[in-house]
Amino acid sequence: AMGVNMPARAVVFNSIRKHDGTQFRVLEPGEYTQMAGRAGRRGLDKVGTVIMCCFGETPPPQPILRQMLTGSSTRLSSQFRLTFNMILNLLRVEDMSVEDMIKRSFSEFATQRALTANDYPKLLARGIKTLNKLDSEFKQNVDSRIGAEDVEDYYHVCSSLLHANQELLSFIYNSPNSNGPLVPGRVLFVTSARKHHYVNAPAIVLRPPSASKQTAVCLVLLPESF
Repeated sequence: AMGVNMPARAVVFNSIRKHDGTQFRVLEPGEYTQMAGRAGRRGLDKVGTVIMCCFGETPPPQPILRQMLTGSSTRLSSQFRLTFNMILNLLRVEDMSVEDMIKRSFSEFATQRALTANDYPKLLARGIKTLNKLDSEFKQNVDSRIGAEDVEDYYHVCSSLLHANQELLSFIYNSPNSNGPLVPGRVLFVTSARKHHYVNAPAIVLRPPSASKQTAVCLVLLPESF
């Protein structure tokens, strides 16, 4: 009977379980209400009759029946999403604007109904309470909170450190002394976090850089789990 506009004098439930495409489950309260609401022809019957068959020795458990008969229906949530493509397509149509599309959506209908309902003062009070709580937490953490000035100082310190490292490497590579820091057998700590994801790994120089090729060959000691 679901989805069929055909009222009847009586509705008979052969079972309270259905297959939803994945498994068998008990009818939801909204499904039961929609099917049972077909009972009673308008203008002909004063009362509609709903019959629930019980083919076993015992009827369905009372908690299941109570939930199915008196439970709240599944709440519908709008899946309307306003995207850039939709806006561009609506701008090409003269008969409908973006505002008209939003007004006709189920999401806008639910929003307007919530605004005119009796729960609006409660929702407003709850929102004000949440904003006050966030404001108090914001004021309490003002001393320990990192602001834009701290991020800017951190950026300048990191930039200075990178510049100093570049100058140090340039000095080492361009050292005129053949017995400079990067000689075979020298132990170093190397870092390649961006490319190889290791930091301060011990290494030994195998081949120092030359005048034509400013690249040193090192043997890096890494953990077994690397």
